[in-house]
Amino acid sequence: MDLTELKTDDKTALEGSWIEYGDAKFLVRHTNTKAYRKAIQKAGKGKAPSQLRKNVELQTNFGIEVIVDAVLLDWEGLTKDGKNFPFNRKNAFELLNLSEPIRNFIAEEAQEVANFQQEGEADDAAAVKSKS
Repeated sequence: MDLTELKTDDKTALEGSWIEYGDAKFLVRHTNTKAYRKAIQKAGKGKAPSQLRKNVELQTNFGIEVIVDAVLLDWEGLTKDGKNFPFNRKNAFELLNLSEPIRNFIAEEAQEVANFQQEGEADDAAAVKSKS
């Protein structure tokens, strides 16, 4: 494997990439950013690692907090009771608490290198991924 296939575009990693999920789109930042590392530190403050390992609810809340603070930047196409469901911190917490599949999708896509590469590099990475 050529290590250049693992390189992300710094601007795209920080500013995010639009990822489609059904009829909705989510603007997702890469997990390999300073903002992500800071969000992990903030969410983990005052929590012992042993607490997180033993308590699924704490793990879930920790993950949601990190996604809201550093990964999920915006969305389009979400409604609630037939009305536009705008992106903001409160609504992001509501969505991620409500839908484990969407929460897992966003977390996985935030780690996917191909989502944050320049066009040619993304095509090469996708080809390598399909071969493995």
